[in-house]
Order: sequence, then C-alpha cells, then structure tokens
Amino acid sequence: MLSFTLLFLSLFKFSYINYYAPWKEKKHPERLIAKRFSGKLPKGAKIRYLPKEVNMELCTYLDLYTKGLVTKKGGRFFISDTLPKGDYKVLDTYKDWILGEF
Repeated sequence: MLSFTLLFLSLFKFSYINYYAPWKEKKHPERLIAKRFSGKLPKGAKIRYLPKEVNMELCTYLDLYTKGLVTKKGGRFFISDTLPKGDYKVLDTYKDWILGEF
C-alpha cells in the first residue's frame, strides 16, 4: 500500500509539473526577446553572442526560433546588451538588447 501511494503521488506531481510548464514559460522574458528578434533574422542564421555573461535561456530560444546557431565567435549577426565596437547596423532593439548586423 505504501509503494502504491508513493507511486501515485510521484506520478501526480511530475505529470502536473510537465503539463503546466509550457503555459508558465510563455511569458518568460528571454522567450519574448528571441521571438521578436527571430522575425528579423533569416532561417539558419549564425548569431554572435557578445555579452560576457552567457544567458543560456536566450541562446536556447534564439536557436529554437531561428533554427540557427548562437556562438561566441563568427556570424554575420550579433546580439548584445551593450553597443559593440566597430561598424555595424542595428536591426532591432528590445528590453535593452540589441540585434545587429556586421
């Protein structure tokens, strides 16, 4: 009886978490940033991530929405939270993040 109760509680808890996770994530700030920037990028684009601290959620969502690749080096497009050095064209800004093209 004890093992049945534990099994039931674990199934209930994990199914509840997995069922409601996508609806809770819809308002995730990094998801909104990636969704907005992905409209300005071509599919499969290689994006350079310039900030020193890596925001894995933002990189993951950008990979997902653009079907491209976010790296620290290379790429024609960039995403940053500060203005980079050199010649570039700003394509879009959103919540202190900049999407640009070298």
